[in-house]
Amino acid sequence: MKQLFLLLAAFFVFQNTPSFADSDQDSSDEYTDEQPARKIKSNRDKMKRKQVGDISEQDQERVRARIKSKNFGLLGIGPYFSPNLASGLFYQVYLGYAWDTLPEFEIRLTGELAFSDSFKGFYGSVQLGAGYFFFTDAISPVVGAELGAGAAGSALSNPVVRLGFSGSAYAGMRFFRTSDIQIETVARISTLFGTTSIGFPTILGVNLNLLY
Repeated sequence: MKQLFLLLAAFFVFQNTPSFADSDQDSSDEYTDEQPARKIKSNRDKMKRKQVGDISEQDQERVRARIKSKNFGLLGIGPYFSPNLASGLFYQVYLGYAWDTLPEFEIRLTGELAFSDSFKGFYGSVQLGAGYFFFTDAISPVVGAELGAGAAGSALSNPVVRLGFSGSAYAGMRFFRTSDIQIETVARISTLFGTTSIGFPTILGVNLNLLY
């Protein structure tokens, strides 16, 4: 009788004890249920931490990466004329620097001086500008513009000297772009922004420029 009682007690205990498999399954289900909630909370924390103007490490490396520009000295001459400064031919000298910052763009810092063959008119300026190349081949059309300050004078019937802001625009062709020595021919117009008794002091002409 005693043995029968012990056997029944052991069976009752075994039936009321959860198995290890059930325990593991419950734990796994609980972990699986918590994963989406944790992921949503993590995303919310990231969104809260990110603010306008934040720069990631990847962005910082992109900012540090620079393209080395190609630098050129610039020397040019050309025949010019003026509709209002003086009659006859003007002789123009064009000096400065050019930097190829991208395959399609350049920056220029230039100075120009033009005077008439009769010495009755002159035009001069110092300007900063940019040019655009249509192709990256050895030969390409180029257009550009410059802004700066300048002076102009005329000794015609109404002598006048004008100081002020200046602007120029040019268009032409660049040759040997893939070389470290280049040549360009451009048509160019320069003017001072300010009316005088003779209008806006202006010169127009053609340049042959050497970039070296």
